[in-house]
Formats: sequence, structure tokens, C-alpha cells
Amino acid sequence: MTRSRIIAVLCFGIWAGLFFGWLMAAIGMDSPDMMALSGKVLLAAQTDTSYEFLVSQYPPLPFLTFFLIQSLPVSLPGGPLAVGTGFLAGIMATTWLASFRRKRFGWVGSAAIALALLLNPLTLWAASTYPSTLFIVAGVWTFGYGLFELRRELIASHMVTLGLGLMIVALSVESGVAAIMAALPFILIAFPARLSARAPGGLILTILFPAIGTIAAIAFINWIFTGSPTAFLPDIAGANSFYRETPVFSRFSVFNLTAALLALIILSAPLVLAFIVIVYRRTALSAPAAMLLLSLLIWGVGGELIDGSFDPALPVCAFGAVSALIIARWPSDRWPVPSLAVLVPLGVLGSAVSVFFLDDRTPAGAPNDDLRQVARTLPDNADILLDAGQWPELIAYRGSAEGIVAYGTPGFQRVLLTYAPEQRYIIVPSPDLAQRRQDRLSNAIPGFWTGKLLLDYELVYDSRSWRVYERSIQPKRAKLR
Repeated sequence: MTRSRIIAVLCFGIWAGLFFGWLMAAIGMDSPDMMALSGKVLLAAQTDTSYEFLVSQYPPLPFLTFFLIQSLPVSLPGGPLAVGTGFLAGIMATTWLASFRRKRFGWVGSAAIALALLLNPLTLWAASTYPSTLFIVAGVWTFGYGLFELRRELIASHMVTLGLGLMIVALSVESGVAAIMAALPFILIAFPARLSARAPGGLILTILFPAIGTIAAIAFINWIFTGSPTAFLPDIAGANSFYRETPVFSRFSVFNLTAALLALIILSAPLVLAFIVIVYRRTALSAPAAMLLLSLLIWGVGGELIDGSFDPALPVCAFGAVSALIIARWPSDRWPVPSLAVLVPLGVLGSAVSVFFLDDRTPAGAPNDDLRQVARTLPDNADILLDAGQWPELIAYRGSAEGIVAYGTPGFQRVLLTYAPEQRYIIVPSPDLAQRRQDRLSNAIPGFWTGKLLLDYELVYDSRSWRVYERSIQPKRAKLR
């Protein structure tokens, strides 16, 4: 590419990223997963939380990305989630446009296809619902690129690219390790037979080394700061499941789940199946495409079986990246390029139908509304005692973590030792909620819920799930004397 063409591609990526970020802010990124991550980012950036909280966040890639954006000295419009998501979208748009141009597609056609893949309803819905979406898209694209290139040319750099893609997926979502396990057998099948048969152990180690090395480093850091190398591991049942929405897939059997995911793939990415049928005799092209399809399908089914809070829609959303890989390798000698003008819009329409199906959810109840009410009762910059690390959504609904006395701070530790809080507000979950979320304040001092240990406080908010106590101007103990 000449310098002028590189500048044109970069300008397109910047515009696409800004537009995508604006769309995210306009749509609203207020799903339970987004609010939980937003609260954790605010808590880490605006309070003196312990290193234990910072290093035990998993998956680390979305958390660290949005944390760094939140920590910038300037205030960015739309918030860190919209800015970070737009930044990732800009990178993917730049990468896809460059790959389409190498295929000798025209500028207008390349830009239109890249925007169709990036701005289709399924990607927009998933990106506004799950913070891991575009990280998964980037990881799947990197992994798939390495897989296709390895079939073309057996060199070490392509193997490293494949391993890097797996590492990105593993660090982007709670079930990332399950994604690697789902992809591994299909990777070996997609490889040339002479390579897989000669040294399968070395091949697996080379592919998994980036992911294994990074996860081992995270475990070591957790061991140093928390005393436990597994402190970062998420609760297999879903720590935030009480405040999540129940995916429609949870009502399906394994067979029905597999059939539903396959139907969604056919709807939202017809290009993938068309490509496999067209080039089925060219194993260098058909084998990687088929293995990518099966890897994501098995990941979706297995992730739902292992973790009830996992949404199998996430692997389906990654098929935008698979479609981009296939378009860059489209067999124009068999099917002319104008055929893409039918298949790509068909995929956009199918993704809209998929969103209609996926967004049909059963609400988990009123807890989120209750959290909003609790957040509204708290003034800005107030001195608030709360195990905020277990309730990040409350921080997100409040819009700021300033004034929060969270676990790991000296004030919180003092209350655990003395049972004598001095903060202006104390937020106490019900015993049932405290047990389910492992609230360290309420579980250590159960008397806070009944108010027996809070003689100097008045109850200002009361519901079945939450109570908020405010410190009296004139202590009640003084009145008793």
C-alpha cells in the first residue's frame, strides 16, 4: 500500500470507531454485565482499593482496557465503555478494510462490506450487552487468520498469530478457557496431516503457549498479592447471576440448543456455509472455515452446559469476524464478486432476525430497580460504607465511586475489627443476598441488617433486599445518657 492509501484506511477506521462509539452511547450500555464492569472500573479508578481487588478481576482484558480509559486525565464523552468499544471497532474496521483491499475489491465495496459486518444488528446488540463482544471478535479474527495462513504456508509467525488469537479469547470472557478446549481438536484437524502426525504434542504446546503463559502469570500475581493463585477464577455458577437476565437458551435441551445456534449461524452468517459448499474440494480453504464454524458451535453449547450464566449468543456474534476472513479469500473464479452483494445484505437481515430471537429474555425480577432506588438515596461525595466489590452495579447506577469506603480500605477494615462504623451511610443487603454475593461486611456483622449494632443511625431506605442507614446528627447514645 502507498502512503496515501494507508492514510485513507486509517481515516476510515477512525471514523468507523467514532461512529460505533456514538451508536453505543445512543443505544445505551446498561445491561447487567455492562453495569457490573462499569462499577468495577469506577471503583478501581476513583477509590483506594487494594491490589487484591485489581489483580483478581477476570477476565482481565476488558477490565484493564476500560480501567485505563477511565484513568485518563481527560473526561471523554460517552464514558469509558463507549470509548473503549469504539476504539476496538475502529481497529477491526481498519483491519477488515485493508484485507479487502488486498483482495482487489474497490474502495467503496470494501468500505461497505466492512461497515455491514461491523454495524449489523447482531454485533450492535451484543456490543451494547456484553463488554467482551469486540474482544472476542478480535480474538476470533486473529485466530482464524493464523489458521488460514498456516494452511497456505507453514511458518512460525502464523502459528504465533493463531496462539495470540486464542490468548485474546481466553482473557476476554469467563468461558475463554472452554473456548480454547473447544477449538483445540478442530485446530489439529485443520492442520496439514503431515504436521499433526509428526509432532502433535509440540504443536499443541506452541499453540497454547501464549494463553498458558499469560494465565500462569496472572495466577502468580494473584498468589503474590492475595495469597491464593486461584483468586481470579470466576464463580462457576456465575457470581452475578442474581442480577443477570436469563438467556432464552437456558430453557433448551442440548439438541435444541445446538439446532438453535446452528439456525442463528445460518441466519446471521450465510456467507460461511456458502463458502464451505463452494470450496469444499479446496481443503486449504474449506477445512479452516469448517473448523472455525464447529469450534464456535461447540463453544456455545459447552459454555452453556458448564456455566449457567454464559450466553451462547457470544460465539454467534463472532461470526462477523469469520465472514470477514472468508470475504478476504472469496473464490472469485468460481463465484463472481457481485454474489457478495446478495450474501452480505442477507446476513444483515438474518442478524436482525437473530436479535429479535436473542433479545426475548425473561427478566430476573426487580433487583436492578431496587439497586437504582438505593443509588438515588445516596448523595454525591457522601461517606458510604459498602462492600462495593461485590455490588459493582450499585456504583454504576450511582455514576461515581467517590466517597465509597470499600473492602480493602483502612476504614472498612477498622469497622470489621471494632464493629463501630463512623461513616455517614451504611448500605446493607438482606441476609439472603449477602450470602449469595458473599458480602464481607454483612456476613461478618449480621447485626447491621437488623440495626441492633447501629444505635447512632436511622433507617432511611427499607426494602426486602436492601436497607440504608444514615448517621444521626445527634448520636442516640448521647440521648440515652
